[in-house]
Amino acid sequence: MVANQIAQNDERRSKYLFPENGYIFAKTQLVVNTSDNRTDLSQFEGATLGGVANDYFTDLLEEYNEANGNPFTIRSYEDYTGLFMDISNGRVEGTCNDDIVIGYQSSHLGLKLKCVGEVLDYAYSFFLLPQTDAGRDLKAKVDKALQEVIADGSLRALCIEWFGADYTTE
Repeated sequence: MVANQIAQNDERRSKYLFPENGYIFAKTQLVVNTSDNRTDLSQFEGATLGGVANDYFTDLLEEYNEANGNPFTIRSYEDYTGLFMDISNGRVEGTCNDDIVIGYQSSHLGLKLKCVGEVLDYAYSFFLLPQTDAGRDLKAKVDKALQEVIADGSLRALCIEWFGADYTTE
């Protein structure tokens, strides 16, 4: 079983099993320094944004850039920590990521980051299971456990405890 904010898509559904319920709901937005007033990618002409190589959020930046005449440069990073630190310190001007990660990183690492503008994408995150007999057995157990923690409010409580907000519903 894999648990790492995995969203469903057609390709994954053809290869893997997913539980009936997601465990967290993430919204993708533009991320900037807390002192930055820009709220839309169109306001970053001539700017340098950052992205982690082979990453969904970087794909969003690249798709926007390609569709709009490459108005900004995308600097490649090996990991999110370096990227977020560079935004916080003014070395690059922004990126895309989800509200959960940014909220957590900002509060726990003391970074000056905020999510702004319209929601670019949103999705529930799911556990990913193999399409095997063992995977089907595990899926049944995960389905039962998730239904219980959703119904009794403990998933919500854990989310608030660890992330500071309820990210379990749309």
